[in-house]
Amino acid sequence: MAKIINLQEWVGDNNTENGNRLFLTEKQIRSFPGFENTPDDEVINIINTLHQFSLITYELITTELNQKLADNQTA
Repeated sequence: MAKIINLQEWVGDNNTENGNRLFLTEKQIRSFPGFENTPDDEVINIINTLHQFSLITYELITTELNQKLADNQTA
């Protein structure tokens, strides 16, 4: 059965494209309605907040999925 990799494994494969995918760009943030004229410092805050939230969410989900896979393999 496939293994759900954790964030460190995903980033650790030394693919710079993976690292770049971890952050939204200022252009992406400003493409959403209502964010077109957001000040630079607020855009940076949004990017960092979403980044941290996504890392926490990813770790929680992968941990839970791997635990379920381990439980199914021992059953």
